[in-house]
Amino acid sequence: MGDWIQRIAEDKNREAEETLLRQRLQLHRSKVIEANGFGMFDELRLRIERDIQAYYQFVPGAHATEIRSDRIGLDRVRITKNSYPTVTLDVSFNPTAPSIDADYTRTAEFGGEEQLSKLRLRFEIDDKDHLYLSLDGKKFFKVGEVSELLLRQVLAA
Repeated sequence: MGDWIQRIAEDKNREAEETLLRQRLQLHRSKVIEANGFGMFDELRLRIERDIQAYYQFVPGAHATEIRSDRIGLDRVRITKNSYPTVTLDVSFNPTAPSIDADYTRTAEFGGEEQLSKLRLRFEIDDKDHLYLSLDGKKFFKVGEVSELLLRQVLAA
């Protein structure tokens, strides 16, 4: 058999080993996210509620603005700011993506159309199996950072 045939065989074996390794890593990643993803979402939901309370406690004039946080089932929370411009933020746990999705709806200004925007924070794990969220390459290791990212668009509106 020629050397070139041996190299083809070695390349095919290496590709098969790399594919198997990628599949094992993906399965491991999925298991870590499945085991910890909802817990991280629940921790985020609690942090959002605490941050809203802190907003009322520390921001002058905040009591003139009604901001509500309502659970919708186990996997979704809705934050509503009722003063103009009104903002609704739906934050949901999406195990199939896997991600935490945020959908904003904001009242139109000066009679225009409602403004809609969406964020998808993807679950990731680092090399030590620590779960974190990422958005456009930015990594969020603490739920407080995610709460700030999400609530800033509600509270500053």
